[in-house]
Amino acid sequence: MADRTNATQYSELVNYLRQRKLPGQQLLTQDPSVSLALGEQPHWNDALVLGALAQQGRWDDSYFVSELHDVRFYAVVSLVDHFWTPRMTKELGDHYYAAASFGGTFNHIVYLPRRSLSSVAAQ
Repeated sequence: MADRTNATQYSELVNYLRQRKLPGQQLLTQDPSVSLALGEQPHWNDALVLGALAQQGRWDDSYFVSELHDVRFYAVVSLVDHFWTPRMTKELGDHYYAAASFGGTFNHIVYLPRRSLSSVAAQ
């Protein structure tokens, strides 16, 4: 990245996520470069494309809905929430909370599992 501010924000995002990785869980992101920077295979949700296809009845969001419901991701990184399908938005809100935001060219919002809040409170 040529822009120092963008590079700093991206580095902070990757470091933040690296500290929150959990064994056996993946990251769900609309920016596959984040997964690659963490040494993971991208588990990718392109809300711009998939949301439009879902609205046209050409894509079934059931897989991602069930994964969000079952809290299969240690974090969800979103760039454009408003393009998510209504069912995905509901599951994201029910099971994850917006924990951090990292700027730069694109604002990356990091959602963490809500159940991690109860785990922390219990300690």
